[in-house]
Amino acid sequence: MQNEDPQRMSFKLRKLNFIPVERQIEVKDGRIAIVKENLDKSCSFYAKPIQEGEQDKVIVYNKEVDANVVRMAFCFKNKNKDLITVVDGNNLKLLSLKDMKEPFIDDRCLFQWDTKSGNWGRLKCVADPTMYISVENDKVTVGEKAELIRLNSVKK
Repeated sequence: MQNEDPQRMSFKLRKLNFIPVERQIEVKDGRIAIVKENLDKSCSFYAKPIQEGEQDKVIVYNKEVDANVVRMAFCFKNKNKDLITVVDGNNLKLLSLKDMKEPFIDDRCLFQWDTKSGNWGRLKCVADPTMYISVENDKVTVGEKAELIRLNSVKK
């Protein structure tokens, strides 16, 4: 199968009834999730303190499974790359939509709320074994320990 451009992948997500919304992923201790480019041009996922007026954002593709379950895929923009989060074992990787082959949306790319109270909750990967979004030494990853997360609206 050939690689597809991000615009087309975004269209496919919409066609699969995923609805895109701009958000910030905030961790309970006042940090937000960002993507940082490494020296080798790969990208990593970090948590950094929120600064006034900053708009680090993610496109959250939502799909309602039933009245109580919404599944989400997270797509970050870094320069000219659209990067989607993918759980790979005990790691949370960022893969370029351009480099992914069909079918790219599988359970490793999807998250849903495990528990939620008000705006805060714990996000788990849909794939087995159950892994939660967590933060270790400023790096956003997955593990058995779940961080409290909320998805903030982004000011236009």
